[in-house]
Amino acid sequence: MTLLVSAQDIDELILLQAKAENYYHQGDYSNAIIVFEDLLAEQEITFGKNDLRVGETLQRLGEMYSISGMPDIADYYFHQAIIIFQDSFQLEQNALEQPLLSLMKIYSFQNDSLGIQIVENQLKSISIIFQSPSSIYPEFPILNNQSRSNTDLLKYGSQFEQSYTDNKTENHFDFIGNEESYKEKE
Repeated sequence: MTLLVSAQDIDELILLQAKAENYYHQGDYSNAIIVFEDLLAEQEITFGKNDLRVGETLQRLGEMYSISGMPDIADYYFHQAIIIFQDSFQLEQNALEQPLLSLMKIYSFQNDSLGIQIVENQLKSISIIFQSPSSIYPEFPILNNQSRSNTDLLKYGSQFEQSYTDNKTENHFDFIGNEESYKEKE
């Protein structure tokens, strides 16, 4: 579906976003929320509900509702933004995989085992990059559970931070997402 967008519409959106950003940077979240809500409505009409710009605005609204002490509303906006970003990433993953699969066919016909191995590694990397957080960090149930409290956030946030710090001080890196683990020691 192609949407026709006039220069005037774009200019109005730019002005509306600048006004919203101005309120945001001044710390006037109440007015920023109102203007970002208007911006969101206009973006959805102009670009469609699944546009990345809509996702960015949803994310910003989630942030402001969170700062303003409205976690339920923030949760809704963050989830809506995630859906848009995931859809976009899925399209990007598919776009990245297609030429690699074509290369794989060429290398296969040429019996180029090194070329095949390189492409296989690239495909594995792409699949890891586009994994969901819950499949990458199963030890943190907060990422798998929709109902979470501030206590959970503090508990698992500090657990994650400690895990990261421990790994950093041991100077090794785990590639999560496959059964092999790569460790680099100095």
